[in-house]
Amino acid sequence: GVVGTMHDVTTRHEQAVALADSERRYRLLAENSSDVVCVAGPDELLRWVSPAITRTLGWRPEELLGRSLGELVHPEDVPTVDEVRSLLFEADHPQPLADGYVVRLSDRAGEFRWYVGTPTPILDDEGCLAEVVIGLRDIDELVRVQEAVAESERHYRLIADNSGDL
Repeated sequence: GVVGTMHDVTTRHEQAVALADSERRYRLLAENSSDVVCVAGPDELLRWVSPAITRTLGWRPEELLGRSLGELVHPEDVPTVDEVRSLLFEADHPQPLADGYVVRLSDRAGEFRWYVGTPTPILDDEGCLAEVVIGLRDIDELVRVQEAVAESERHYRLIADNSGDL
């Protein structure tokens, strides 16, 4: 004789399919975003970096894993980044920075590009920092245009202030 039991696993199968579909969609979003997304652990070391880092800064994601994003920061921007770090990694109750922060990051060739960083702390069930998700938007062209306009205005004012009435 044979003894057998059957269980209806339809719901479990449907949940697995839905989860796989959701993961596929989020992976597509992360991999095709023009913004760079990074995930750092409480130790401030990068655990995940989106492929957009290659398009924007020339780094391959795996080259940055286990490193601190701070290694790419322009020396003049270190105080800003240190302040952000203290609010996120050293605070008892880290909070997202609504306005983000502006920073220059080094590309693979050693040149710097301007970014606006928006970090979001992710807390565990006890309210402790589990990781920080950092969105980085490339604003290099915008900053350089603003600098050129400011220089042009300064130059115009200098000419206007030093020209005599004719």
